[in-house]
Amino acid sequence: MKTPSHPWSFRQRLRARAFGWRGSKLAIERLKEALGELETVARDDPETAAEGAILLMERLWPALQAVDSSSGALGNATNKTVHELIEILLAAPAEGACLERQLDRLWTAIEEDGVDFLSEVRDRWGELYGVQALAAQGRTDEAIRYAEQSLGLNDGPSDMARTCEEILLAAGRGEEAYRRFAYTANRAGSHLATFRAIKKKYSDKAPRAILDDLIAQTPGEEGKWFATAKTLGLLDLARGSPVDIGTLLRAARDLQESNPRFALQAAVAALRWMVAGRFYELRAGDVWDARRFALETAEVTGQAETIQAFLDELTSSADTDTFVRQQLEAPYGVRRLTPRA
Repeated sequence: MKTPSHPWSFRQRLRARAFGWRGSKLAIERLKEALGELETVARDDPETAAEGAILLMERLWPALQAVDSSSGALGNATNKTVHELIEILLAAPAEGACLERQLDRLWTAIEEDGVDFLSEVRDRWGELYGVQALAAQGRTDEAIRYAEQSLGLNDGPSDMARTCEEILLAAGRGEEAYRRFAYTANRAGSHLATFRAIKKKYSDKAPRAILDDLIAQTPGEEGKWFATAKTLGLLDLARGSPVDIGTLLRAARDLQESNPRFALQAAVAALRWMVAGRFYELRAGDVWDARRFALETAEVTGQAETIQAFLDELTSSADTDTFVRQQLEAPYGVRRLTPRA
């Protein structure tokens, strides 16, 4: 890539301390002139315009530092100018040594900016050449590597993941985007919201497959995906992963009429985890509620004999938690209140 050279008129008009305390109006005029000059050059020579844009950003603080900006007019004009300068930069992506040199100049200008004129440059740092520009050139893998190195350090993992996901999706590499970045990029305020965001973006994925992948990526949080499974009607989630007993019992109680099959699965899951001793501070009432919900719902679903056999098996098994066995051995309808040791 060539190194453009251009006799910019704004060099002299926007030199260091070019404006005094009351020079706001003149400074705004000079910014408009400089931006117009750059936009004219950009039509035919975007590379030269990009160099000029960096030069102008380097001169903003030195030229405007003495001006009274209390009215806000200068700040608004400067913000607009910087925004347009960024667009000029993005339209003429650099590479190699030129890219490194331009990035170094921009970062130095940001560090020396006394009043944050260049805040948008800092906020959009990931877009400037290193990520979006590389992607626009079809250099997808380089864009991803740059994003992981720069955005991961400056903006945090979620921003980095979203950027990388967008790049891969735009490049037609949806499976890779899903596998590498979908969870982090779409993490929301709840597990259900996270699932829905991912499902909306990856509509070709089966709901169960997405849920299985999310569970695999969040070890120790398997049970927290139960609400999502309940919404989706995926009845078998609670079989393989311990879920909060209150969540299971509420599902077994609340869904007896609207979704008896799911309610029965919830009650059975609660009993399985109880007998395995996987719940802390278990109360006798919890055991009895789970048993009652299971029996009541089994009558509705035509599985009364199967569930009774299941309860008999739990009661007779040597592996059943002692406290739980004591509660299950009591006749149905009579609650034993023996405290747990």
